[in-house]
Amino acid sequence: MDTKLSEEENAGYATGQPLEGMILDASSPVIEITNMDPELFEAVTLGKVDLLDALLKQHIDILQQFTPIKDTAIHIAAGLGHLEIVKRVHLHCQTLFTKANRMGDTPLHKAARAGHSEIVAYLIHCAKNSLGLFGRDAEIGRAEAYDFIRAENGEKETIMHEAVRNCDLDMVDLLVREDRQLLYMINYAGESPLHLAVKKGALEIVEEILKSDLCSFKGPNGWTVLHTAIVHKREDAYMILLWLFDILVNFDRYIIDMAKLLLDKKLELVKEADGNGRTPLHFASALGLSDSVQMMLKYDTSTTCFFDRNGFAPIHLAAHFGRLSVIKKFIRIQPDIKDLLDGTNRNILHIATACQQVNVVKYILKKKCFVGLLNGKDKYGNTPLHQATITGTPYVVNILVRDKRVDVTATNRERYTAMAIAMSQRDESKKQDKTYTQGQALVFATLIHAASPPWYEYNPSGFLDEDMTTNGESIESYRNKGNTLLVVATLVATVTFAAAFTLPGGYESDGPDKGMATLRNLPNFKGFVDAVAWNMYISILAVVALICIQLVKKVRAVRVLLLVAQFLTFLAVSTMRIVFLTALNLTVLPEDKEVKRWIKWMDILIFIISLGVVVLELIRLLSSAVRLEKSWIYVLSWIHENFRDSDKDVSMLFCYTV
Repeated sequence: MDTKLSEEENAGYATGQPLEGMILDASSPVIEITNMDPELFEAVTLGKVDLLDALLKQHIDILQQFTPIKDTAIHIAAGLGHLEIVKRVHLHCQTLFTKANRMGDTPLHKAARAGHSEIVAYLIHCAKNSLGLFGRDAEIGRAEAYDFIRAENGEKETIMHEAVRNCDLDMVDLLVREDRQLLYMINYAGESPLHLAVKKGALEIVEEILKSDLCSFKGPNGWTVLHTAIVHKREDAYMILLWLFDILVNFDRYIIDMAKLLLDKKLELVKEADGNGRTPLHFASALGLSDSVQMMLKYDTSTTCFFDRNGFAPIHLAAHFGRLSVIKKFIRIQPDIKDLLDGTNRNILHIATACQQVNVVKYILKKKCFVGLLNGKDKYGNTPLHQATITGTPYVVNILVRDKRVDVTATNRERYTAMAIAMSQRDESKKQDKTYTQGQALVFATLIHAASPPWYEYNPSGFLDEDMTTNGESIESYRNKGNTLLVVATLVATVTFAAAFTLPGGYESDGPDKGMATLRNLPNFKGFVDAVAWNMYISILAVVALICIQLVKKVRAVRVLLLVAQFLTFLAVSTMRIVFLTALNLTVLPEDKEVKRWIKWMDILIFIISLGVVVLELIRLLSSAVRLEKSWIYVLSWIHENFRDSDKDVSMLFCYTV
């Protein structure tokens, strides 16, 4: 066998074929040969009709051979598009074209999957014009023909599924004309042909299928094709190319066109819910498809009050995922929807604060029409401010308490104000040795400033308690950090001390200036000496501060000393680089402007990086101090908000319980 044939065989085209020289009937014995004759395989794979004819004359039973996956000769020929081979095989063994391989695929499946519409049409024609297999009457023959056309493989997929998956409009049109019942058949994944077409984004095929009244609108997990149209996006190479070249400006337009096709055919689709009770409007709201939301509301506004199994209406999901444009559409089309409560009596402001959707919170506070939501209570009596406090979202809490309409003294059913909840969280972390997070500390600080005077009178010294740290670190952890930093500071001091007595250029060995620095008269020498002196003093101060850390017993004092030591060590390292550069200028570096410019930029980069570390530590220190100025708390809350992970994970929409 030649090389090309071997490669194709390795690719999986293994099939068995009947003889062409004679017509075989049902009484002919089936010879199970696990490997197909190499010459027969070559003939059907490469479409060599003459070779097949010669083989059929020599071996009467050769067409009964099949490959290890039970592919017959007609399977291979149909999959590779060799119509003449298919005709010869069918001529000499009419029963062979109904055989299925190990995966349940008939030759018709193979041809449809490969897009060979001529072979599909030929095999259907042969089946419909048969007088019945094994000598049965014409009526039985017609029934068997439709059974053959509707045959399902191991995945319960028909040839219509294959045609739609390939987006082959001509083949879909052919199959619809031959047998419309194919449109109603569903595979093991719960997908109908229409569902696949919508999933593929094949508008023309969807239009063709919708011409029939027999098509199934079902999908997996209780979805309808409208759910699929809303959720799925085309991912083929053509669509990706459009995205890359910015030709596709509004992808929502494609979804709308598809959804309109479906709703014009069956309006009830807009109300049908999936296994979790979610309608297409729920998904469009959660995904932020505002134009699709508007389009569906034009067909039916009643779905705005449909609740899923979690008690969420579409507008609640929009608030949950921060889809402000969708919320605006809802309010504009159906203004009273703003007061809709979820299963636990939460309004959209409750949900937005719980999910830290700052854009939605700001919008609601800005519009007067939402004033009734600001102090609304859920089934537990919690207001949005309670909810934000429980969640530990300092920026949202800060926004809420700045609005005078928000009642900071409101209590829930357990008679807790937001301040009381923040205090209980703090006490809980102390009792159970839990981490008191930066977010909780900032929430606490915000509420102290916003609370009424009695809170200032309650245990005022406790507000600055030593155990109230940003990350709940103990005094020992700070001392360990100080020990590490002490090594660095001591090393800097040692190196600086050595540099003071190992001057560049050395010393005068004789003459009246014996023992003096050789380069003392150069302009840069004074800069070198100053840098060494400053470096020595600063590193000594850093060492002293770090030694004090071991003696102090207050956590906050330790943190301040550590911050001071970090800053001094940073300065010491910075002056070390100045010492190094001035020494190079005195002894090594030529008057090269390019080299000096490069060194200057590297110097600036090192300075910025070192300073950044100190600034971040300063922010950490300030963020744990609850009695800060309001402006500082707001800034720190903003930083906390903008540096957190804000991905809108929509995976919860696609979780189904069996």
